[in-house]
Amino acid sequence: MSAEEIVSQVDQLAKASGNHTANDSQQGRSVGGQGTGPSSDPKAQKRNFLLAQAP
Repeated sequence: MSAEEIVSQVDQLAKASGNHTANDSQQGRSVGGQGTGPSSDPKAQKRNFLLAQAP
């Protein structure tokens, strides 16, 4: 059983009991896997940081 399967089972159990887990807000992350996407690129992070510092 993969981590994603475990997470989705925990989510289902939590929703059934009326509770929300931290994973509810991170469901989109498990679709592409962890560490994918533009925010995981160090060069993009630095560029975005520098752009945010611009006046």
